[in-house]
Amino acid sequence: MNNGGFLNIFDPFIELVDKGRSKKWQPCIDVFETEEYFFIVSELPGVDKNNLKIYIKETTLIISGEKKQCSEVDCNFSVKYHRIEIPTGKFEREINIPSYVMFENMTVKYENSNLEIIFKKNDKTVITVE
Repeated sequence: MNNGGFLNIFDPFIELVDKGRSKKWQPCIDVFETEEYFFIVSELPGVDKNNLKIYIKETTLIISGEKKQCSEVDCNFSVKYHRIEIPTGKFEREINIPSYVMFENMTVKYENSNLEIIFKKNDKTVITVE
């Protein structure tokens, strides 16, 4: 890197640190529906079931949790990292839920790092305008 014509001897080191820095992790989420159901699916590799919270606030479903590094988990050995590329840390995702979804009929499954939340949809009533 060049700073105004002067070469900084620390630039290569700073560049290596930046490339190896862990980035904030946000799990990916798929949201889809069928005629009867509304689905929210997310892959949460490395997230322990006990570090996962799911709750509803008004019309928003909130998924939060934490993905920990090996040294933060129950490791029986000392860990010295040379490079950290696997993102870890706390996360929170908010998904707006349509009004035609029934919150009281929610099913949650968490298996093999896959989270699946299923809502039954309300029966849609058709109103005829005269």
